[in-house]
Amino acid sequence: FSFRTTAGVPAASSNLPAMEGLDALKISEDKKNYIIDKLNPVLEEMVADCIHKMPKDPVPFMLDWLEQKKVIMEDGMLSPAEKERLAKENAELSATVNKVKGQVQEAAKMATSDKHEEEEEEEEDDEDDEPPADWEKPMGNRARQSVSAEAYGEWNAKKAFVPPVVPKSD
Repeated sequence: FSFRTTAGVPAASSNLPAMEGLDALKISEDKKNYIIDKLNPVLEEMVADCIHKMPKDPVPFMLDWLEQKKVIMEDGMLSPAEKERLAKENAELSATVNKVKGQVQEAAKMATSDKHEEEEEEEEDDEDDEPPADWEKPMGNRARQSVSAEAYGEWNAKKAFVPPVVPKSD
């Protein structure tokens, strides 16, 4: 699409044609010139690319297109020294990222290895926890032995029994 005047003559000194009916809009000449000189070239290029590629959802496509256009314009404004500095910085950052990825992968391997070793140790401990073979022998007619609930420790050490003496009252 393009902006043209009603007379079919471009509304500004730009080589791009102007939209028909632009003169009918009630906006200032500055805004008309802005549309013709700034917006129209970008919009024409974006719409043409969108029509060419025909994305299912054109809005994200157009947003990405505009972002890429911005990157290209900003890249063109950098000096060769700045481009070289940024390229070097990007290479250093990529190397750092790769180093950190390696460290994370190594840590993950170690964690997996430690977990596997712990599982093996637990399996070994489980083998020792099984009761002896004669554990389930029949008890016969014997009575069950008593179960002690006695507490152990220094405060309950075995010593000679001394019965308490309670004086009798008259």
